[in-house]
Amino acid sequence: MEELIKRASTFVAVGAAHLPTETGVIQLLKDQGYKVEPIIF
Repeated sequence: MEELIKRASTFVAVGAAHLPTETGVIQLLKDQGYKVEPIIF
């Protein structure tokens, strides 16, 4: 997946249970230098 992200803008959706806490997806991505922002629809 990381190779795909490097090639173009990427949208990734994950379940809500995987997002919070210091070991959740949001924090893991931020720790790796990714920009994480919510999409409001």
